[in-house]
Amino acid sequence: MKQPFRALLLALAALSVVELTSSYFLYRYYSIHGEHFQPKGFATYFILDKVLSKMIAGRHPLKQTTDNGPLFSPSPDFGYVMNSGEYEITETFGEHVHKFHLGVDQSRRRITSYAPVQAFRRIFLTGDSAVFGWGLNDQETIGWLLQERLMSYEVINMSATGYSTVNALEQLRIEFPIVNTNDIVILPYHPVSNDFNVLPQERLTLLSQGYEAALGEPNLLSQGIASFGAMDQNNAFEIRKIKLSCGENYAPDCVRPKLSEAESQRVTEGAFDQIISSIAGRLVIAFLEGPDDDPVIRHLKMRGLTIVDLRTSADEQELDDVMPTNTHSGPFRHHHLFVRLVRGLHQASLIE
Repeated sequence: MKQPFRALLLALAALSVVELTSSYFLYRYYSIHGEHFQPKGFATYFILDKVLSKMIAGRHPLKQTTDNGPLFSPSPDFGYVMNSGEYEITETFGEHVHKFHLGVDQSRRRITSYAPVQAFRRIFLTGDSAVFGWGLNDQETIGWLLQERLMSYEVINMSATGYSTVNALEQLRIEFPIVNTNDIVILPYHPVSNDFNVLPQERLTLLSQGYEAALGEPNLLSQGIASFGAMDQNNAFEIRKIKLSCGENYAPDCVRPKLSEAESQRVTEGAFDQIISSIAGRLVIAFLEGPDDDPVIRHLKMRGLTIVDLRTSADEQELDDVMPTNTHSGPFRHHHLFVRLVRGLHQASLIE
């Protein structure tokens, strides 16, 4: 009896060591990357599941198609923009098939209502796919929900997949040079914003392999020119340009210094500072993810901006709602973000 009992104790001890090591690994990874993490079950199982998912993704890559021609076309300012029209996007990942409807108006923006809304006051919604609602039908997105709830405002959804704070700065300057004090400008932030704002080589490579290229015009990568932020020799923020083709063909004109996390955060702060100094609207930061002591959020608080906390906590596991074919948030989470955003705007006395 002693031998089997000893073997059982050793097995339990070994499993405990593996679980503790896995837990520490997850803690270090998510804390260093400043990402939100909702623990569920065993850490070891979580890691094995992620590894297996990566292996399956390698064998069964995500396939995306549209029923109405290319969704994206090249842009000399933003890298790419959407083409006007009505689209049904089909995503296939292994045995999972997901379809969603996406409407783009004549101004190349995702629609927020069935018919145009005319209002004296406007809400400009900027950001990346987390705000855009990739994988969601139009009626499930934050922009649409805001328009339904706030009929005295015209909600203008300027967000797009992969867009950054730098892109928001350019959009507000180019497309809407006259944003007045009656308008509200929603500026999302999460740690991934720092990567989007400096466009490292890894990000360009992912872009060349992503759905923008898959659903774009054939010349998207060869003709698209993206903007990214940088600090000049005097430590002043500036906007620079890079070809999207650098993501697949690394040429001499693609070479840029690799920035540290702190340097990337400083670029993000510089982009926000430019928006603060040049845009007259009432600016609101939608804090999507990140630690309480995030340096960029700390900087924005010092600048006196309204911060609306849209992060979810560990005890809100029901909000771990993602698409079956990708990692984007599902409709339940988007509705939750909308509710929190409206509540935050009310508390800041920005809406009635």
